[in-house]
Amino acid sequence: MAAVSRLKRTRKTTRQSWDTVSMRKAIKAVKTGECGYLMASKLFNVPKSTLEWRVKGKKFAEGAMKILGSGTTILSADLEQQLCDHILLLETHLFGLTITDIRRLVYELAERHFIISSISESG
Repeated sequence: MAAVSRLKRTRKTTRQSWDTVSMRKAIKAVKTGECGYLMASKLFNVPKSTLEWRVKGKKFAEGAMKILGSGTTILSADLEQQLCDHILLLETHLFGLTITDIRRLVYELAERHFIISSISESG
C-alpha cells in the first residue's frame, strides 16, 4: 500500500497577513495621538483601512484579533461550554445527535436566554 503524501496548501491571498502585535501597536499609536492612520499603517506595516475600522470599532473582531469570515458567535463562551457539556452528556447516554438536533438545541438555548426572539407568533 502506497503512502499518501500530504501537500501543504499554498495560500492564494494576502488577506490578514499582518501581524497582530503590529496591529495592536498601531491601534495604540493612533488612539494616543502619536500618529495618524496613514503614518501608523506604514510604520507598523498594517493595512490602513483595516486599522481605521479597528480603531473606530466597526469590525467584528476586538482590537488586533483576527477573525475568519464575516459571522460572529451568538452564544457567550459560558453558554457555549454549557452546550458542549450537555451534548457530551447526551453522547455518554448513547443519544445520537444529528447536526439538525444540535442546531435545534442552539436555537432553543438562544431563545431561552433571550439572545434571539422567537419567530413571529402572529402567523
